[in-house]
Amino acid sequence: MPTFGAKNLFLTRVNMANNILYAFYDIKVNAASFDIGKYMVMAEQRRLLDKLDAIFVVIVPNGESWARSDDEHSAMQQKWRVNNILIPQVAQL
Repeated sequence: MPTFGAKNLFLTRVNMANNILYAFYDIKVNAASFDIGKYMVMAEQRRLLDKLDAIFVVIVPNGESWARSDDEHSAMQQKWRVNNILIPQVAQL
C-alpha cells in the first residue's frame, strides 16, 4: 500500500476479537498537516479490505509535546494545527 505523505503508516488490530482497525498518526514522524487526510483514506481502504467495522484513530504526540523539533511552525502553531486540522479531519471519517 502506498504511503503518500505519511512517513510511518501504522495500522493494526490490537484485539482480534473486536472488529476495529487502530490507526496511529505519529506527530514525531508526520507533520500536523492536511496529509492526515491521505492517511485517513489509506486507513479506510485497509478497513474495507479487512472487512472491519470501524477505525479508531490515535494521534501520538512527540514525547510530551505536540511539536516537532524540525517543523517550521512554532510549538503553539503546531498545537493549533493538531486541534484545527488533525482532529477535524479524523472526525470526518
